[in-house]
Amino acid sequence: MPKYHMDDLDIWRAATLWIKSLGFTAAAFAAGHKSKELREQGDLAGAETWMKIESKIKELESIGYTPDAVKH
Repeated sequence: MPKYHMDDLDIWRAATLWIKSLGFTAAAFAAGHKSKELREQGDLAGAETWMKIESKIKELESIGYTPDAVKH
């Protein structure tokens, strides 16, 4: 299985998509669950990526990010 690198912008994009889809609480929980699942499967790089996404979700919530604030 190939390993993919996500830079900071990719982490931010993933976090915002999950927030928009699930809301802050469910998105953080799902990202944490995915991280744990991958760690148990031995995919430490994947687990680390999901830990970063979970952290970004929590950071965005703490600064008052609103999903509709960013328009493309």
